Amino acid sequence: MQVKNQIKRILFLISTLGMGGAEKQLVIWAELLQVNLGMQVAVATFDSRIDRKEVLDELQVPVLVLGQDLSTAARTRKLLSFAHAMQPDVVHAFTLYLAPLAYMSALACRAVPVAATQGNGSSDMQELRTIFRSPTMKAIKYFTCNSHEALAHIKPHVRSNALLYYVPNLVAVPKIEFPTTHEKSNKELSNKHLVVLSVGRLDDNKRVDVYLQALARARREEPRLTGVVVGDGPLRAELTKQAESLGLLPDGVVFMGQLSDPDPAYAAADIFVHLAQNEGTPNVLLEAMAAGLPVVTTAAGDIPHIVRTKENGIIVPFNDPGVVAKQILLLAKSRELRHSLGEQAHKDVLHSFSAKKVSYSLERFYLTIKK
Repeated sequence: MQVKNQIKRILFLISTLGMGGAEKQLVIWAELLQVNLGMQVAVATFDSRIDRKEVLDELQVPVLVLGQDLSTAARTRKLLSFAHAMQPDVVHAFTLYLAPLAYMSALACRAVPVAATQGNGSSDMQELRTIFRSPTMKAIKYFTCNSHEALAHIKPHVRSNALLYYVPNLVAVPKIEFPTTHEKSNKELSNKHLVVLSVGRLDDNKRVDVYLQALARARREEPRLTGVVVGDGPLRAELTKQAESLGLLPDGVVFMGQLSDPDPAYAAADIFVHLAQNEGTPNVLLEAMAAGLPVVTTAAGDIPHIVRTKENGIIVPFNDPGVVAKQILLLAKSRELRHSLGEQAHKDVLHSFSAKKVSYSLERFYLTIKK
């Protein structure tokens, strides 16, 4: 399938090519646009973290790395030269922070500027400097958002005829053989260990501190529970100290740091916990659901659009380790409940966040753009 209008070449601007969720989605978009929709993609990045550049190189996507050692003027000149050489039809800032540069580059190349919001849109708006915020939001007509929460946040700030388009995150869904009802009821009722997994950046927003408190409470009643924390961030030392004070170290929780491939961690887990305060559409939650895990999560961002309590997961209040512990114990004591929630979660992600869905959304979006 190919996009049947004049949009054939897209230049993406992104802050970093590190291991975050936005960077992962950019690589997915690049592959879908080139392979499925027959478009030409290039990427410019403004940070020295280029972990995902190798994948883009394999896709034969040109990447311009504008390191932080260059002055703003020098980076701008290199970007404009790169854009002139490519002559894109669209310059798509993958975060609002870079929207002014997308607008300027597009103007220089007679291209269409597009901006994307990640997360809930609010933090993206804050990162866009006040002096540029209103002019940029009014100048750009086309926006992509990966959450309904972001759509709602930015809508009051754009012009009346702007197009705000939801493009879901894509999640790789492994093939899983779920046990039948007969197999569930006849399996051994106890495991030697039950792994309670948390994946995410170790910062104030993700509330891993609440996860640790809940885990410690649940372990008092069910010592089979073992915590695993995947991710890194500014609070790692503080959270390690907290785990020690709660009696979780050395046997109750393991801090694994950031993993380039977290799939084995999902596969080894029994329960997934995500307690963020603010979100858009969290990739880690979708990945856990795709892996067939029962999830315990807050209602941050688009999560209420994704998780239905007692159908495909459990939604808990913010900042309430007692309730979280209670739900972890509920899942720990019922293998059947874990399997039923995990199976439905797997089906839902397969239906709503597949390559087919994302490719269709991208095609529809770029069809609307007129130069």
